[in-house]
Amino acid sequence: MMKKGLGEELWREKEKLALAWLEETLPTLKGPLTSDAWLGVGVK
Repeated sequence: MMKKGLGEELWREKEKLALAWLEETLPTLKGPLTSDAWLGVGVK
């Protein structure tokens, strides 16, 4: 959604900033990054 709203040129700038932050931050983490997805469906 953010990419669609910013436009291609501005998105590329934000993407560079985000990737630079990740490259700087991730090597300092002490453990692996994990994530769980909890999905559910309800019927009434």
